[in-house]
Amino acid sequence: MKIAVSSTKEDLGGEVCDVFGRSPFFVIADVENGEIKKTGVIKNRSTDQTIQAGIIAARLMAENDVKAVVAGSVGPRALEVLEQFKIKVFAAEGKINEAIERFIGENLNELK
Repeated sequence: MKIAVSSTKEDLGGEVCDVFGRSPFFVIADVENGEIKKTGVIKNRSTDQTIQAGIIAARLMAENDVKAVVAGSVGPRALEVLEQFKIKVFAAEGKINEAIERFIGENLNELK
């Protein structure tokens, strides 16, 4: 399963970004059988948008075949678009690597 974590930096040591749509980066992790198999980074192309940043970021997740998003918060319109693409959304804070481990351990709250 491919998950995306909103990130302040381009690596696993960065912090989970508070706002999904304005997150500078998304750390992508391929998780299989409770392990991180591969990671990568996507630059968020919507950070400078005056409107619809969350919607554009949600579409970016769908374009990259992401199945779950982890972020500090997600706006209502972005949440709707993520739900339309059947992408689950989870709330987290702290370090990226710790948020991924909590996701793997099913210790994050799903936003609906």
